[in-house]
Amino acid sequence: MTRRSPGDGTLFKRQRDGLWVAGFTVDGRQYRVTAKNRNRAIEKRRELKAQLDAGIRVSGGRAKLSVWLERWLEIHKPRVDPETFRSYETAVRLYINPTIGARRLDKLTPDDVRAMIATMQETSPRNAQKAYTTLRLALKQAMAERKIAWNPAAVVDRPKHTASHTPAFTAKEALHIMAVAERHCDEVWAARWKAGFMTGKRECEILGLTWDRVDLTNDMLDVSWQLQELKKVHGCGESENGQFPCGKTRVSFCPHARWDFNPDFEHRPCERALVWTRPKTKATQAQPIPIIPPLHTALEALRGREPNPHNLVFTHPDGSAISQSQDQKAWRRLLQLAEVPHRRQHTIRATAATLLRTAEVDEQTRMELFGHADASTQRIYAGADIAHLKAAMGHLADAYTVQDLDG
Repeated sequence: MTRRSPGDGTLFKRQRDGLWVAGFTVDGRQYRVTAKNRNRAIEKRRELKAQLDAGIRVSGGRAKLSVWLERWLEIHKPRVDPETFRSYETAVRLYINPTIGARRLDKLTPDDVRAMIATMQETSPRNAQKAYTTLRLALKQAMAERKIAWNPAAVVDRPKHTASHTPAFTAKEALHIMAVAERHCDEVWAARWKAGFMTGKRECEILGLTWDRVDLTNDMLDVSWQLQELKKVHGCGESENGQFPCGKTRVSFCPHARWDFNPDFEHRPCERALVWTRPKTKATQAQPIPIIPPLHTALEALRGREPNPHNLVFTHPDGSAISQSQDQKAWRRLLQLAEVPHRRQHTIRATAATLLRTAEVDEQTRMELFGHADASTQRIYAGADIAHLKAAMGHLADAYTVQDLDG
């Protein structure tokens, strides 16, 4: 029988269950692995020693994937805005944990990742993408913290998802929708839809407009804030077995409900679950938007409306703010009244961009107007720069000509 070299460690067959045991000692601590045959035990010992040599804390990797994901969410929360964090938390809770959350972190394989993707793609290719992206990020962090030796998601291709293409409205369709709003909605809602089609700004940016950021003298809008509908958390204490001290399940009923934002998250509370936050790109925050004549007239008619405790441009009759969910419902009703097949609200933004492109407004100017991430950020805009933006928006005013309105 060949003698083992010094440092090879122990290797024997255990009598009570017939498993082979291979072990070694590092810094006074014993490590052991088991396998059904001798060669596999030696191989597992070699893998374990390699992990230790690389600085991997093996004990951390023995936890379930779901346990690590909860810890990762805690680590990652201060790094992202609340909406991004909510998407990660949803992916973990609804997509990853139900499929592979019970797997040990250090035992996770590319096949496990592929199995999760295949399960998700049966119902939603888009959710499969979200789950994959979240898992890959979480495992990358586990590698950085030396809990696993490699990232099994990194060798798996990102699942494909072909987004459905929704064509922009034509100028005639946009004018028809605005005309229906004029006939069937009050002046606030009619102006709200004009603001969408005539600025190309996002829903939250329009809903968050306040009068101190509307300059009707120089016809400029400041969209450096947006109004988002975010979630609060229980402020009454930690839950035990799903029960909170306040006795309420829903956060909205907790008398001590509070915001759970990072200290550096810039925000201003409005009312209910509505909060002013900064738009997602610095280009949007920095760039004022010209007001074209039809929108000027609509906004002028709204100025001075009371009550208006939050100084918002678009409000309900009692002065309360309009939430994203309420705005979405109003959009669906408007399209029904206009007898136009439903398209998501982002189509309004796409329509403005398409009309400007059709009018041969250059790409750089369009990026500045729409705050796209590829535009140069932190730009200081002089009078001449504003002039060319106003000229560009003039093409949008030309597209929305009065003679094309419904009679």
